[in-house]
Amino acid sequence: MATWMVVEDEPDLYDMVMAMYDTLGVEGVSFAEGEEAFDWIDEVDKGYYQGELPELVLLDIRLPGSVDGTMVGERLRKSPRLKNIVIVIMTANRLSPEDEREIMTRTAAESLIYKPLPKLTEFKQMLNDLLQNGKSSAMPEPMLEERMPEEPMLEDPMPEEQMLEDPMPQKPKPKERWFRRGWFRRLWSDR
Repeated sequence: MATWMVVEDEPDLYDMVMAMYDTLGVEGVSFAEGEEAFDWIDEVDKGYYQGELPELVLLDIRLPGSVDGTMVGERLRKSPRLKNIVIVIMTANRLSPEDEREIMTRTAAESLIYKPLPKLTEFKQMLNDLLQNGKSSAMPEPMLEERMPEEPMLEDPMPEEQMLEDPMPQKPKPKERWFRRGWFRRLWSDR
């Protein structure tokens, strides 16, 4: 099953994207604020996150707080484990051609789409095309419906020197929302 990430603060659009994910058979993780996404990316990079990593992110540009979508996109590209994720920037605000170029350059995003989102069939085809073209391997990837889960990670992502210092790191989970086929499970560390 495909695994994606969504960073969107608008509740109505968030619910619509979740319904689309359910229809497409997608699992993943979602965040309403850039700070939450930053925390999760840090957890992934430190090896605390053991789930399947997302292959695509739908990323809103304008987010509440001090971290906007462009900053999240830049952080994803700097992540050793998430740097190859397909980034789709979303915005409801019309941007000038200069602003579009700047955002696309800063995030190295594969696509920028304006809200409202396209019809489900068009949206699905667009995302499938991006996933096909965004892969760095020469081997063709199957479409969304045919995707097989990745093999579990066999080696420990934690550096050996850190294991010697603290063999059982106990880090609180970041604020994250999991979605799986329409059922929502929220994990909040401080709410």
